[in-house]
Amino acid sequence: MILVVSPPRSGSSLVTNLLKENGVYVGVCKEADENNKDGYFENVAIQKHLSELMRSIDAENLGKKFQPINYTFANEHIHHLRQVVGKEFYGVHNYAIKNVKIALTWQLWIEAFPSAKVLILNRSRTEILKSIQKSPFMDQYTTEDEWNKYLDAYYENMAWMEKSCDCLQVNLSNIIAQDNDELFNMSAFCGMELSYKGVIKKELWNRQR
Repeated sequence: MILVVSPPRSGSSLVTNLLKENGVYVGVCKEADENNKDGYFENVAIQKHLSELMRSIDAENLGKKFQPINYTFANEHIHHLRQVVGKEFYGVHNYAIKNVKIALTWQLWIEAFPSAKVLILNRSRTEILKSIQKSPFMDQYTTEDEWNKYLDAYYENMAWMEKSCDCLQVNLSNIIAQDNDELFNMSAFCGMELSYKGVIKKELWNRQR
């Protein structure tokens, strides 16, 4: 199992597509739309499960503004996640899961799948904030200060996650530039040979994001 972990607007769709084009199974994913024309590569069953889980632990009904930090999950949560993942990826050895909620529920994933390989994406905060401003579905906050606090919750969770499991930091700028050293590091970490294979369209990425 490979987990692709990041805040929103960090290039996780791009990296997951790179894995998919190199033979990594991602299951049935959310279809492309006007906000992400190349596709989300976000597994539908996993997204449904995590959305329901987040609502169930959101005691203050914050909705999109609910960003828990180091939340401790019950054994029943761990068991249920294993069931959902097991059903979706039954019989598949090499698969990847990308979802921004993984960062917010990281303890659940590490308890359920301690041997998972975790790719933590690194995109500059400035670029993320610019992308958020251009994304109509990112509407839970209005000020840059609020969005920075929102991102802080992700970064704190990911810092804890990095200390607790087998992780690799992936620099998005290097991936977009088709840097061979970055790809080599990903290949070695994931235990497979990866190729850019024309997946990275630098001009299109810069124009859209």
